[in-house]
Amino acid sequence: MANKKLTLEQRNRRNLIYEITAYVIAVLLVLFGLILIILSITGDYLEYGNFIKIAEQNTLPIFGVNGFSWRYYGLILVGLALVIYLITAYVTSKSKDQKTNLEASKSKRTTLNLESLEKKNDSSENEVKQN
Repeated sequence: MANKKLTLEQRNRRNLIYEITAYVIAVLLVLFGLILIILSITGDYLEYGNFIKIAEQNTLPIFGVNGFSWRYYGLILVGLALVIYLITAYVTSKSKDQKTNLEASKSKRTTLNLESLEKKNDSSENEVKQN
């Protein structure tokens, strides 16, 4: 595949898609984790032999860790979602700060250039008037 340079608008669009995707994944992990936590707590308070506890006991050997319940796996998923969210927020805020600084320095350079041009024009007009 050829090396193709993306325009600023295409890069912004691609970064926005990555950002939204990461946030959606984090939200889905939080939802699934909360569902696991709620089901595990609900199963603890229902009478013995309820369908939630039976399902939990049948699915836990799949993960291969003894002593864990859905509650712990739900907490792990919520923690993972938090890490994904924090990394995404940090990266996007850093890139937005860089863009803001770039735009500010660009506008400052433009104003300095305009001021220097105005000074040159004023000095050349003064020289013409003196002659």
